[in-house]
Amino acid sequence: MPIKTWPAGPDALTTSLRLIHLSDPHLTSISRSAWRMMCNKRASGYWAWRRKRRRLHRPEVLQALVDDIHTQSYDHIALTGDLTQVGLPMECQQALGWLETFAPPDRVSVVPGNHDAYAHASWQQTIGLWQAYMSDDSGQAADDAFPFVRYRGRVALIGVSTALPTPWPFATGTLGDEQLARLEACLRDTAAKSYFRVVMIHHPPVAGTIGWRKRLTDTAALAGVIRRAGVELILHGHAHRELEARLPTPTGQAVVLGVPSASMTPATGRDHAGYSIIDITRGTAQDQGSDWSAKVTRRMLNPYRDEWRFASHVIDLRFTTANTKGPVAMRCDETP
Repeated sequence: MPIKTWPAGPDALTTSLRLIHLSDPHLTSISRSAWRMMCNKRASGYWAWRRKRRRLHRPEVLQALVDDIHTQSYDHIALTGDLTQVGLPMECQQALGWLETFAPPDRVSVVPGNHDAYAHASWQQTIGLWQAYMSDDSGQAADDAFPFVRYRGRVALIGVSTALPTPWPFATGTLGDEQLARLEACLRDTAAKSYFRVVMIHHPPVAGTIGWRKRLTDTAALAGVIRRAGVELILHGHAHRELEARLPTPTGQAVVLGVPSASMTPATGRDHAGYSIIDITRGTAQDQGSDWSAKVTRRMLNPYRDEWRFASHVIDLRFTTANTKGPVAMRCDETP
């Protein structure tokens, strides 16, 4: 299998990056006229949305979260899937319009989720509409072109797709052998260039973090890739809750972070809407390898206020990527 190379970007000397991570906005609405396109799994998804999901995922909550993001300074945004309800072409067009108002393609990287590939459909008429947000730095993008790689300073953002149509009632995801092989080559390539590697994926990549019906089917194979090739940070969605886990790497452990749905109303009793701000910084110990640190600020909707405001808590992480243990969680403290 031919292995493509990923050229470094022009800002390769920049040694810090502020990254926003959000997921599962479920931002679209479905008109009744779409019934003619629902002679498949989408029919059950549509009724689930009509009966329940449209009350859980609220546009006003998503707008409050977006407004809060725009009060932050940031370099790039990682959006890890499920922009739609059942992946209809009209929904994917809605999502494109939302993305265009959110931020330009060079500031946002997107990977699709299972709801975006709910049933078999034309790539060009659905997820492919977001090509500008999924293309790598060479401009290449197609439904079989994952992973894509975007270089932002000394950080390599690597997007993979787990989005495949599945029969009812499953919401599983799969990477597949070919994409896993490309991912391993990509991780080795970016490691050789001393980049801090961030993998964007929709499904949680750690076994046991979500129910069997919604799992990543090749979790063990992905763990093998990470164990051989390494990675520093993995960002995911899908679970609609705040998660933190670890995966073994050749030099220590990778940090795995999940975020809640970006549109979840506080009235659900679950993790309500939230996102993360991740400040990635390279240290100065060049003679000892590439020392990195990351401060993760979780911004969560505060339901105990008269108006929707976001509160923070902070996780500090240190990464050492050459011949020593890493990453290590240094401390976790609450801030008002």
